[in-house]
Amino acid sequence: MSKTRILEGEVIRRTLSFNQYVDEIIDARNQIQSGILKYASQIKECLDVYPDRQIDLAEQLNISPPMLSKWKSIGNNERLLELQEQTPNTFRVLYDLTRLENEYLKFYGEKRGSSEYNKLLGSGKITVETEVKDVTKLFSDLKKKIDAKKESLKEKNILSLTDATTTTPVPNQPSLQDLIERDKKFKTIVILPSEKQIARWRKMELSGYIAEEFPVSELRYPTPVDVGLCLIRVKMKDIKTGLKLLDACGYEYRDIFIPEQSIPMLVRMSEEEIILRGERDKGKTPDVAFSSTNTEDVLAIAETIGKKPYLLISTEGTDRDKWSSCGE
Repeated sequence: MSKTRILEGEVIRRTLSFNQYVDEIIDARNQIQSGILKYASQIKECLDVYPDRQIDLAEQLNISPPMLSKWKSIGNNERLLELQEQTPNTFRVLYDLTRLENEYLKFYGEKRGSSEYNKLLGSGKITVETEVKDVTKLFSDLKKKIDAKKESLKEKNILSLTDATTTTPVPNQPSLQDLIERDKKFKTIVILPSEKQIARWRKMELSGYIAEEFPVSELRYPTPVDVGLCLIRVKMKDIKTGLKLLDACGYEYRDIFIPEQSIPMLVRMSEEEIILRGERDKGKTPDVAFSSTNTEDVLAIAETIGKKPYLLISTEGTDRDKWSSCGE
């Protein structure tokens, strides 16, 4: 390819440099992107104004009514239209991304689903180079979360029927979701997971699956000034699950508090309770010791090394001053 120009009746060809070719190719690609999204947007707008002319419009565009509906779906996806410079430029990928948004809304609910979908589009995972196989992988990842949630609910129901020693929830204690919907935020969070929760989470391969079921990260105080603190009480045998939970809640593991040893030797631990400490940002290492893993002692230490507002997540609840509490 070369550029041509006429000078005094003579045609002169000027070959482009490699970088100039690249610039022109990218420019052409951008025109395809804006054109394909404008095509979808115009179809959506036309059908909004003339909803009874769908068949007529399909005939004029020489496409089938089902295909016209798919184009309209793309045109309805406001987030894709906003990010047109980074969106793929093929119909199939754009339509699959629109379908993916619907699946997000079904799984997470309207408000959170929209937020999670917007996060995905803004994460850099969707670019002009995104292919069908990439979106198929996103569908697969979402299906794993759906399957994990179904399995979790199934086990939860089984355990609730068979476990006669289940702790009775505190009356009128809000649930985790209640606090999320009220947009409550906390700087210090103490989690005392039940045996049933640990049993479910133990089987989950990734911390992301725990986060879907137990979205504590949405309750963290959004400030870069103070260090966010999280304390988790688990048995030593469940330390791996505890670390996954800490990660799922959005905290980095810092250290662990273990029972004092009566003899200066390495001993095996399994049923002993421990406390995992995590932070959002790096703070000073606290010079403290827990007198026990009893709830009140854990909350007392949390007040010493953490900052208000305080939250306890446990079926036990607490009437301790300055603390909020919620169940599962």
